[in-house]
Amino acid sequence: MTGYNGTVTSFTRGQTTFHTYTAPEAGFRVNTHIVETPTELTVIDAQLALPFAQEVVNVIRALNKPVARFVISHGHPDHFSGMQVLDEAFPGTDVYALQSVRDYLAEWAQPVLDARRAAFGDIIAERAVYPTHTLAFGETVFNGLRISVAEDSETEAHNTALITFPDARVLAAADTVVAPGHHLFLVIDGEHNIDNWIALLESIAARTDIDVVLTGHGPTTDPESAAAAGIDWLRTAAKARAQADDAADYAAAIKTHYPDHHDPIWADFASQMLYGLINP
Repeated sequence: MTGYNGTVTSFTRGQTTFHTYTAPEAGFRVNTHIVETPTELTVIDAQLALPFAQEVVNVIRALNKPVARFVISHGHPDHFSGMQVLDEAFPGTDVYALQSVRDYLAEWAQPVLDARRAAFGDIIAERAVYPTHTLAFGETVFNGLRISVAEDSETEAHNTALITFPDARVLAAADTVVAPGHHLFLVIDGEHNIDNWIALLESIAARTDIDVVLTGHGPTTDPESAAAAGIDWLRTAAKARAQADDAADYAAAIKTHYPDHHDPIWADFASQMLYGLINP
């Protein structure tokens, strides 16, 4: 598809086509995944900046199928701010999230949006859109679309939905994974989550039921590449965290170790959150 500031990539597995809208640099290359079946669309995540959420709306409308549901993978605003635009374009559509994510958003979605709007201006949503339905663990079939849902805790976010599409051998893993050459986003203070995160990536690499991984930012990848890139990055981050005097030292160490990685601004922004300089 052409005519967008962002990019749209697509691939088909059986009767399911996966479209990924990736925002441009100004939108931190956030991904929205649109899962197309013969009869309907499932949309995963909603962008940070409202103009790019509007581009997602345009992509959806070009597919000329009804939106059956939205899914919010985790409680970070780059994945739920744009729900304001999607909700206005497709009012009354069911919005799903894990119960843990619903609980977090109920308390924090609006304060986080207010803080981000103060920092970034009116490209950030004024109002939060809250999930209306709980994304259940295990297997669910949505009008022929078979999914399997698990939850990971204390990695990039406190709680994230890992959504497998078994018939397509595809895993949507949000921000717990990246493609090689891209930065992860370490924002939870303390070292315990790094071990959890590495264990999760190792388990993804060992899976024999998937061969495509949809990421939260940037390009789609495969399980082995996602695991290798993520584990290397996390071990580097743990070392940098142990040796750094402050947020600037930490960010500089990450960028020095990965001079060719995409989006170095992530290291700067994440360091501000990791060291409590930005909260929420």
